[in-house]
Amino acid sequence: KHADLFPATELRACCQGLLLENRQFIAQFENQFGPLTAWKQAQISALTAERNERPDQAYVHWKRCITTLQKEPKNAEVRMKLALIHRHVADKDKQHSGILSPKKAIAHLEKSLELDPDDKQTWIRVIKWYKQAPGNSTPYYKWVDKGVKQFPNDGTILTLAMDAAFEKKTFVKADDDTVKRRPVT
Repeated sequence: KHADLFPATELRACCQGLLLENRQFIAQFENQFGPLTAWKQAQISALTAERNERPDQAYVHWKRCITTLQKEPKNAEVRMKLALIHRHVADKDKQHSGILSPKKAIAHLEKSLELDPDDKQTWIRVIKWYKQAPGNSTPYYKWVDKGVKQFPNDGTILTLAMDAAFEKKTFVKADDDTVKRRPVT
């Protein structure tokens, strides 16, 4: 009724948020603002399922979001959306402990790093997960090495690399020039 009082994009975003609580208004929303994209429909379904504490259904809808977004051109916005969805799925699985196997959850975090390699916290989570994972430690060392390449001057990542080197017993003596050339931030 008073739609002309608000900027269209802000009004659309506000009304879209309300659809989580009131899915019966989707048709009315689409009449006013145009059709929802397939990925937005899947996102609303996923968030609604999460709200209703149905993690298995939410996961199905998040996978649909991923599949839909993967068909779009890979610009920075789409890559970031995909990365955030992968992280969100892994986080939600941790909260609900068990919809995904631990390997699938970590695979979502790894995929998010392919799409957004600058997220240091996700690097740390992946490295720590592999450190605690039973069995073969090769992936742990691989992820530590990749983390150091991505963040060569980061104190937290370098500390994780030092821990890995101690565990692997491969600590190499650094000369003074090396230490001076590589300041830790």
